[in-house]
Amino acid sequence: MRSLIMIVVAAFIATIGQSALADEAAVKAAVNSMIKAIGEDPSREGLVGTPQRVAEMYAELFGGLNEIGRAHV
Repeated sequence: MRSLIMIVVAAFIATIGQSALADEAAVKAAVNSMIKAIGEDPSREGLVGTPQRVAEMYAELFGGLNEIGRAHV
Protein backbone atom coordinates (compact mmCIF):
# COMPACT_ATOMS: atom_id res chain seq x y z
CA MET A 1 0.00 0.00 0.00
CA ARG A 2 2.79 2.41 0.87
CA SER A 3 4.40 1.99 -2.56
CA LEU A 4 1.07 2.67 -4.26
CA ILE A 5 0.67 5.92 -2.35
CA MET A 6 4.19 6.86 -3.42
CA ILE A 7 3.18 6.19 -7.04
CA VAL A 8 0.25 8.59 -6.69
CA VAL A 9 2.48 11.31 -5.23
CA ALA A 10 5.21 10.68 -7.83
CA ALA A 11 2.67 10.81 -10.66
CA PHE A 12 1.46 14.18 -9.47
CA ILE A 13 4.90 15.67 -8.84
CA ALA A 14 6.23 14.37 -12.17
CA THR A 15 3.59 16.34 -14.04
CA ILE A 16 3.89 19.63 -12.15
CA GLY A 17 4.47 22.39 -14.63
CA GLN A 18 2.36 20.68 -17.28
CA SER A 19 -1.29 21.41 -17.85
CA ALA A 20 -3.72 20.79 -15.01
CA LEU A 21 -5.40 18.15 -17.16
CA ALA A 22 -2.17 16.12 -17.34
CA ASP A 23 -1.77 16.37 -13.56
CA GLU A 24 -5.31 15.31 -12.91
CA ALA A 25 -5.21 12.45 -15.39
CA ALA A 26 -1.99 11.02 -13.92
CA VAL A 27 -3.28 11.17 -10.35
CA LYS A 28 -6.68 9.73 -11.27
CA ALA A 29 -5.05 6.83 -13.12
CA ALA A 30 -2.75 6.11 -10.18
CA VAL A 31 -5.63 6.20 -7.68
CA ASN A 32 -7.70 3.95 -9.93
CA SER A 33 -4.79 1.48 -10.00
CA MET A 34 -4.48 1.67 -6.23
CA ILE A 35 -8.18 0.93 -5.78
CA LYS A 36 -7.85 -2.12 -8.03
CA ALA A 37 -4.66 -3.23 -6.22
CA ILE A 38 -6.49 -3.49 -2.90
CA GLY A 39 -9.13 -5.68 -4.53
CA GLU A 40 -11.88 -3.10 -4.84
CA ASP A 41 -13.97 -2.25 -7.88
CA PRO A 42 -13.37 1.39 -8.90
CA SER A 43 -16.80 1.47 -10.54
CA ARG A 44 -18.51 0.61 -7.24
CA GLU A 45 -20.98 3.29 -6.16
CA GLY A 46 -18.98 4.44 -3.14
CA LEU A 47 -15.70 4.62 -5.06
CA VAL A 48 -16.71 6.11 -8.42
CA GLY A 49 -15.71 9.67 -7.49
CA THR A 50 -12.66 8.75 -5.42
CA PRO A 51 -10.00 9.28 -8.12
CA GLN A 52 -11.41 12.77 -8.82
CA ARG A 53 -11.56 13.64 -5.11
CA VAL A 54 -7.97 12.49 -4.56
CA ALA A 55 -6.78 14.45 -7.63
CA GLU A 56 -8.47 17.58 -6.26
CA MET A 57 -6.90 16.98 -2.85
CA TYR A 58 -3.40 16.65 -4.33
CA ALA A 59 -3.95 19.74 -6.50
CA GLU A 60 -4.75 21.71 -3.36
CA LEU A 61 -2.00 20.11 -1.30
CA PHE A 62 0.74 20.77 -3.87
CA GLY A 63 -0.85 23.85 -5.47
CA GLY A 64 1.76 26.27 -4.18
CA LEU A 65 4.77 24.09 -4.89
CA ASN A 66 5.98 26.31 -7.73
CA GLU A 67 5.18 29.58 -5.99
CA ILE A 68 7.56 31.84 -4.14
CA GLY A 69 6.68 31.93 -0.45
CA ARG A 70 7.60 35.57 0.03
CA ALA A 71 4.87 36.59 -2.39
CA HIS A 72 2.30 35.45 0.18
CA VAL A 73 3.82 36.97 3.27
